[in-house]
Amino acid sequence: MDDKVQVKQNRIDNIMTRFKGLGYRITPQRMAIVDILIQDANHPTVEQVYQKVRNDFPMTSRATVYKTIGLLKDMGEISELNISNSSSHYDGFNSEKHPHLVCNCCNEIIDLAEDVFGQVPQEAVQQHGYILQGHYVTIYGICPKCQELSKS
Repeated sequence: MDDKVQVKQNRIDNIMTRFKGLGYRITPQRMAIVDILIQDANHPTVEQVYQKVRNDFPMTSRATVYKTIGLLKDMGEISELNISNSSSHYDGFNSEKHPHLVCNCCNEIIDLAEDVFGQVPQEAVQQHGYILQGHYVTIYGICPKCQELSKS
């Protein structure tokens, strides 16, 4: 098994163990939701996750998707990205905290390397006497594809 695949599988297994520890049943639908969020690098919305899960489990409710996403957020396994003119998107593919680049036209979301800002967060909190506990950065702009479309 490829190392990346093994890491993802270990993460899914860990999440399922944590669900059990919190008293939640491990249903095929819940496993499918977790798998989609962990495997999808495109930052899906609740509706996109719901549609994918329904392909294999047509009786799945939106409530199940919302509840599972809420649990994953509370557990720190996924991040919610609030895009100004869109539904929330969820990032479970990359569990490390990292900045995002978002297109204001098509809502494409790109993961950026955590070190893109270097020491800026640490320097900012030190300058104002804070203790850094975390940060979240989203940069908004217009992607090359949308720039081309606007020229036509």
